[in-house]
Amino acid sequence: MPMLDLYLPESRLTPEQANALARSLLGTIQEAEGVAGSAFADRVTWAYIHWVWADNLVSRVPGAAPYPLFRLEIQTLAGLLDRDAKEGLGLSLSRLVLTAAGIPVSNETLPTVWILFRDYAPGDWMAGPQAGTAAGIRQAVAAERRVYGLT
Repeated sequence: MPMLDLYLPESRLTPEQANALARSLLGTIQEAEGVAGSAFADRVTWAYIHWVWADNLVSRVPGAAPYPLFRLEIQTLAGLLDRDAKEGLGLSLSRLVLTAAGIPVSNETLPTVWILFRDYAPGDWMAGPQAGTAAGIRQAVAAERRVYGLT
């Protein structure tokens, strides 16, 4: 049940392409969290798309970068993604972004996708008055799967 902040260069994708990319990224993250296919998890999973204009990206190196730069901020509850899952996501999410943007995937272009993970401790992620926990999410998804015979 991630929340994703997706920062995209303003002229690289159409809004429709950006929405499709965000859905694909969210699905990939849900798979890594072990909550894919859950209607409950889908209801608490969303993305914010931030368009970045070229003159709003400043570097200490003069001149434009040879490729557009992308940033993904993935916020989730502590315990849903371990270190191995995050490392696996790094490559798969970068490939999804570059492919959607029409940029060849290579050792030169992969570092243009920055991925930041933020894990929230129990009690630090609130949905209204209710604190979210990884255990609570896993229990809700498991209960849903039992009800619908998906286990």
